[in-house]
Amino acid sequence: MMRKALAAVLAGTLGIGQAAAEGHWRLTGLFGAGESWDDNIFSSPTKPERDMVSRLSPGLDLGYRSTPFSITGRYRLEAEVFRDHPELSSARAGQDGSLEMEYLSGGGVRLAARQGYTETRTPSELSPLAGLDLGRGHAERLASDETLVWQMGPRTESTLAYSFARDNLDRGLHGASHIGSFRLERKLGGRDALRLGYVLRHFTFYGSAPDATAQLPTLGWVHDLGSHTRFEVTAGPRFGTGPVEPEGEATLRHRMRRGELALSAAQTQLLVAGFAAPVKTQSAIVSLMVEPWRDVRVGLSPGAYRTQMGSSTATDWRLGVDLAYRVARWLSFEASEQLSRQRGILGSTALQQAQLNHNVVSVRFSLALPEHERPRAPEGSERRTPGSPRRPLPKPEDETPETEGPQSEQQR
Repeated sequence: MMRKALAAVLAGTLGIGQAAAEGHWRLTGLFGAGESWDDNIFSSPTKPERDMVSRLSPGLDLGYRSTPFSITGRYRLEAEVFRDHPELSSARAGQDGSLEMEYLSGGGVRLAARQGYTETRTPSELSPLAGLDLGRGHAERLASDETLVWQMGPRTESTLAYSFARDNLDRGLHGASHIGSFRLERKLGGRDALRLGYVLRHFTFYGSAPDATAQLPTLGWVHDLGSHTRFEVTAGPRFGTGPVEPEGEATLRHRMRRGELALSAAQTQLLVAGFAAPVKTQSAIVSLMVEPWRDVRVGLSPGAYRTQMGSSTATDWRLGVDLAYRVARWLSFEASEQLSRQRGILGSTALQQAQLNHNVVSVRFSLALPEHERPRAPEGSERRTPGSPRRPLPKPEDETPETEGPQSEQQR
């Protein structure tokens, strides 16, 4: 009796009863197959080696969604086959899985959480904001992100966030980062908003490397230049381990009728796999996405990156070109080219003038099996077990029943 009463109280407080009434499950099968041409598979500045790589990636997407609550789980496995370097082929070259949850309450509170695991043979994928070419090696990351947003009023919003990441690299040190942040946003009129924030970072490196801590009070401003254009800037002094340095980020976004244009510049510090200290980064990126025709999307993303750790520095210019075409509701075609020109190898003062050129061209077909949704059956409705015959619909006596066939079954 007490258990039933407690369950009723929790259901009324969290809205679980409404979630169960309106929620439904979704299951989607994923499969990808593609070819890549890589002109520097080991990211060597002196002896580049090229190869053709075939990739297969099956996956699964399972989710539950209701009015206040949703949860989604994803998993993907990738296999690689090298034409000229068969010793690099692997049936488990990479994998990634994630679990995402979100809850919306009626009191203006939103809680979101994400747990993820990634395993790859390309460590650069774990730190895309650094813009570094880290070569080839086994790397993995365990990450966790939690966010709590509270709408305190019609003009005031507060955000509390925490993120954790741990990187393991087979040829370098293992490191972890803990980042906690708080932000208070207040709207000033119809076009402007003011943001006050605080960020606390703690980096841990397993081995003889010392830990590092940084604190960052921030001040931000948001301004809408129009109904389709927004400018955001956030900056503040970073102090803690090492000298006091400025840090900030500025973004300009413009939504077009058939696309979006974004310009961003940032200066911050990151955790990069294989390095025993936080890496300072400066970046300037332009991102353009247009849809010239229906089901066709074209992307262009040039960027410049500068990373620094101690006395070593690396500068990288990157250009990405992407093309996506939706052939059918469940099938899409993607083509891309990633061009990189890097000067200097981070962590090596003897290779500050080394040139590392890397170009990757890829084509890929992605298959998403039709989603299977299973809504909650209304109360009193009968459930049909798998394999049991369907109950025929009532028909007038003078009407001849239709013949069962693939077409009529699909229409139902």
